[in-house]
Amino acid sequence: MPSSASYLSSELHYIIPLAEEHGSEARVANYDQKLGRHVEYAETLSSDQIEVLAELYIAINARNHGQLINEWHQKVWGKCPAETSWPIYGLLLLFAQLGRLDIAPFNDGEIRPHR
Repeated sequence: MPSSASYLSSELHYIIPLAEEHGSEARVANYDQKLGRHVEYAETLSSDQIEVLAELYIAINARNHGQLINEWHQKVWGKCPAETSWPIYGLLLLFAQLGRLDIAPFNDGEIRPHR
């Protein structure tokens, strides 16, 4: 759990473990010499990792928390420590990356970062 979890509403604490595991990495596309291009983090995930993320995505969607997460991020941006805001925003970015890869359920476009 991030050292500053107190910035996040307790009803959203269920997203923290996967946000911390994947969120910060999802914010950066690393250059792959062999492929000759930048590779988004979603492309590096195993099917098991995607399955766990899909379960979280479904839970967020079922609770209608996508909008809540985005509103939280906009509200606290620049006001809370990066170790809290970056992974959570990165999780939204990861969902969008998986959607662009046309992986269900992420390809429904429901949970994305708002800019």
